[in-house]
Amino acid sequence: MTKALGIVALLLSMAMATRPARADTTMTLTGVGAGNVLDGVYTSPYTGTVGGVANTPIICDDFADDSYIGESWSATVSTVASLAGNVKWASEDAQQNYEIAAWLAEHLLSTSNTTATEDISFAIWLELDPNGVQTYLTSTDPDAGTLSAAEGWIITAENAITRGDLTAADFSNVLVYTPVAGTAVNCNGGPCPENSPQEFLVVDAPEPGSILLLALGLVALAAFARRRRFAAVPAAN
Repeated sequence: MTKALGIVALLLSMAMATRPARADTTMTLTGVGAGNVLDGVYTSPYTGTVGGVANTPIICDDFADDSYIGESWSATVSTVASLAGNVKWASEDAQQNYEIAAWLAEHLLSTSNTTATEDISFAIWLELDPNGVQTYLTSTDPDAGTLSAAEGWIITAENAITRGDLTAADFSNVLVYTPVAGTAVNCNGGPCPENSPQEFLVVDAPEPGSILLLALGLVALAAFARRRRFAAVPAAN
């Protein structure tokens, strides 16, 4: 059984490691999801057309900039497992910060609780841009309720990553769409300001090749277990 489980683990690691690099693509912001607002800010998930795919849930990780409904732009695409050098929040701690943001993004999309999605949105912003978020909330959140909830989600994410021994490879399905400067058009029907657009996260579905490798691993595990079962049955005299 140990050998078979090793085969499955190897195939899964191959599935994660061999995800193809993604070229630059186009994005258009088409909506603000359910239109939830916390402390004067629309919270994720928003919707967009990403690489021609309409109604894609997109999660804003950029509190410093602005985007507009109908705005289109080009974006450099990388995975959290292999961050591009030009991500918005590049720093010596960028890998860890984006992994926490990726965990939060996955959980934001997995809940229908409005309060949770609002608080997780601010947690993502706080993790990547703590100074900007804290400065903003000083005036809009005098009782620090939003800040406290966001900090709680960050701690939850850190603990989950540590307990699960998660690594960057575990977040290879979370894509980072970093805008290419000077490509934005149609901001409220006019020219786009310098601080537009924002960076977004997209939680990607497993690719067909990854699913196939996982299926092959499960088949191998089942076959190994079947051989073990038959080997344990005494031969008839």
